[in-house]
Amino acid sequence: MTVVADRIGASGGVAIFVGHDALLTALADELEEVSVVSANPGSPLFGPPGAVALGRRSRGAWQLERVEALCTLDAVRFRLPLVVAVRRLVPPGRTVLVGAPNTARGAAGAELLLALQDVLEAKHVFRSEGAVSSDRDRTARWDDYLSLARPADVDVGELSPVGAPPPLEVPSAWPGRQVALVDADGATVAFGEAIELEASRLMIRAAPFEPSGIASLLARDARRDGAGRLRTERRERTGVENPVAGDLRARATRATEVLTPPVLSLQSSKAHLVNGILGDPLLHVRLRHRRRSLLLDLGETGRLPARIVHQVSDIFVSHAHFDHIGGFSWLLRSSIGSPMCRRIHGPPGLAEHLEGTIRGILWDRIGDRGPVFEVSELERGVLRRFRLQAGRRGVETLESRTVEDGVILEEPELRVRAVELWHGVPVLAFALEERRAFHVRAEALVRHGLEPGRWLGELKRALAAGEPGTPIALPDGRWRAAGELAETFVRKRSGQKLVYATDLDDSERNRELLVAFARGARFFFCEASFLERDAHLARATRHLTARACGEIAAAASVERLVPFHFSKRYEREPALVYQEIRAAFP
Repeated sequence: MTVVADRIGASGGVAIFVGHDALLTALADELEEVSVVSANPGSPLFGPPGAVALGRRSRGAWQLERVEALCTLDAVRFRLPLVVAVRRLVPPGRTVLVGAPNTARGAAGAELLLALQDVLEAKHVFRSEGAVSSDRDRTARWDDYLSLARPADVDVGELSPVGAPPPLEVPSAWPGRQVALVDADGATVAFGEAIELEASRLMIRAAPFEPSGIASLLARDARRDGAGRLRTERRERTGVENPVAGDLRARATRATEVLTPPVLSLQSSKAHLVNGILGDPLLHVRLRHRRRSLLLDLGETGRLPARIVHQVSDIFVSHAHFDHIGGFSWLLRSSIGSPMCRRIHGPPGLAEHLEGTIRGILWDRIGDRGPVFEVSELERGVLRRFRLQAGRRGVETLESRTVEDGVILEEPELRVRAVELWHGVPVLAFALEERRAFHVRAEALVRHGLEPGRWLGELKRALAAGEPGTPIALPDGRWRAAGELAETFVRKRSGQKLVYATDLDDSERNRELLVAFARGARFFFCEASFLERDAHLARATRHLTARACGEIAAAASVERLVPFHFSKRYEREPALVYQEIRAAFP
């Protein structure tokens, strides 16, 4: 050990230890001014399981300095987040000892070790076979850590879930799961355990570190089992291998062998690809805290609850092929008796197509109470507007307007832009852009003894409308101006962008327009209808191949790609589509 200590002390820098916990501990006792990173989330040297920890030895005991939550015990499956967390913790210019996972024998484990060596520029690596913590030991460590935690009530509607979280629509999947609150840079603010999810409120026990700047909720696969032991949650084995990684991972079902539709979160909205990657295009975007929904395309609607229609204000239709507009009959029937005028946006000819559907139904008993729709058609930078009402014949022409920069809908909190593409017929792609997002400072509520509630939604609405003088009633009965409250309780962020594009010819012109349109998107929903081996079918039907989808996403530098609208011919082999996409967009 003295030889090893001399070598590390003389050279400084980072030394990695695999399976050498006793040696690493002894070195930490002997060397002065040395930091230690415990980077084995399943069997940590110190600190809580499910995390990477930075610490020191003092008087023969570990002193925990900082934690970066991973919310997983599986270092190999989530090796990229682990490497990022270790890099975040390693102090620059100091001697650091890193206790790495004992997983180097497998290909993925070897890849993890090489990544740590490369990222940390490690000067020494020491390897041996190490022991693995038992479920009992791991759970005891976790319980010790939680003894320092305190309960908190988190509004998940305010946060963007990241990692590999279970659906918020399944409350039973959350109790006992490791969760973390992280800031905009991904650094851990608090780490703990979910207790209960009810509506949009998640009760947790967590230990705070940096009580500011909460932006996201992190969850992966570490969870207590029925006996209270902290373990990796077992994934259901199915007949379909799900190739989607990270936040977009969905589970297949035995009955249908189709992938569960992804549910993705932006700062102020949630997007649900209702029919998954194989069904008719239908993207439901729910605007948080506003009881309002948007629909992109109107494919088959059987999986969309009828109650949603009463919250739908705007529908954005790419084009009028049946699989994109067949759900209009559902919208029409569900709107009977509703006084709301719903806006439908799309390409030229849309009003005529919708009016034909309405005209094909007998409305003799509805009088003047028929559903009303305002239809906007974008053509060459001009938005032509029409009014349709069930029970009244014909189409009423409204005033047209010129569109600037593709903006077809603009509100204080939301902007929607469209770009005109070609599919043998005109087709539109859409971008939903959050103008700005307002996040509640949870620590400020605790500090001032205020309970969250409806008043926070009223505060956000006033700020989004640019009305800082609006009086807001606090839970304790006091009234304060929205602008005054914002200084203490609200953090403003620039909004995020979601782009939706489907059914387009793989032409140079379409690529050029779509790349510019999607650039910098947080989420990019893009069709990937055919494999390259079936490119002749893609050309004949004017669709994109999987490779073209990946190339467009890469050229646009989108953050996350959600490919969909796969041909049914790949229902049994969706992994092939993802493999082809990854060749262009890893």
